[in-house]
Amino acid sequence: MSKKGVLYALLLSVSAIWGATFAVMKEATKEFSPLLIVFCRVGGASFLLGLTLLFLGKKAKLYKEDIPLFFLLGLIGVSVFMPLQIYAVSFTYASHASMLIALTPVMATLIAWAIGIQKMNATIFIGLGLAVSGVVLLASQSFESALGADILWGNGLILLSGIFWASFSLLGTKIMKHYPPIVAVGYIYLFGFGQLLCFSLLVQDHWPIYLEQIKNASTMGWVYIGFLSLCASYYSFFIWYRGIEILGPVKTTTFQYFNPLFGSLTAMLLLGEAITLYLLGGGIFIIGGVWLVNRSR
Repeated sequence: MSKKGVLYALLLSVSAIWGATFAVMKEATKEFSPLLIVFCRVGGASFLLGLTLLFLGKKAKLYKEDIPLFFLLGLIGVSVFMPLQIYAVSFTYASHASMLIALTPVMATLIAWAIGIQKMNATIFIGLGLAVSGVVLLASQSFESALGADILWGNGLILLSGIFWASFSLLGTKIMKHYPPIVAVGYIYLFGFGQLLCFSLLVQDHWPIYLEQIKNASTMGWVYIGFLSLCASYYSFFIWYRGIEILGPVKTTTFQYFNPLFGSLTAMLLLGEAITLYLLGGGIFIIGGVWLVNRSR
């Protein structure tokens, strides 16, 4: 296999990992509190990214004028986005979450349009209409479930987390112009982990619960945490930005279209979630809408 073929395979593995993340997070909440999962995930990834920055030496220099932006990116993309996402998954179907988070490019387009850096056209409006139709279809499934209110709430939180991730993506393009991607991600995680450490001081009354959960965690519980930290955060970001560096952002981004497929399959295999007509129809509309929006940006 050629080097490019190997990279394609690695990017596909990233898509599979990111798709599976939602089911793994939902399964992990059976043993760990959502905030503890985020803390362990970000802490493990930050440790490895910190070692990477030390290995890079002068290539990983942090400039003082960029500290405020890194702080903001850490806040939006780590210490707010990740807790919000896992709380959302604890309420809704993992398959729904993997579909809805795929709307991030659509949300980024709307934000860019609102601030005047993106022009709209007919194709984008059609894409938005398809994406919204997909969301409505997914929401319709909740009315057939006894947990309908929880599912709607979880889906709403996922959409909110997508807004944060879209904002993070737009802001991140500025910092990526001055730093290698893996360096930028490293500092974003370190700032985000620092913020989570500060926040943990505000919930000291929960520490005994967290310690008890750590003490009683099963081997599989730690496997889930390791997957989220090592695979979904460190490995995936490293490969993803390597793909952007070699293939460019357009070709690399196309691999995101596989995320909902892997997410739904993992939710079915790990959690026993059904692949319903609502999910299939909603997924087709969402992915089609995202494709149209990306095609016209």
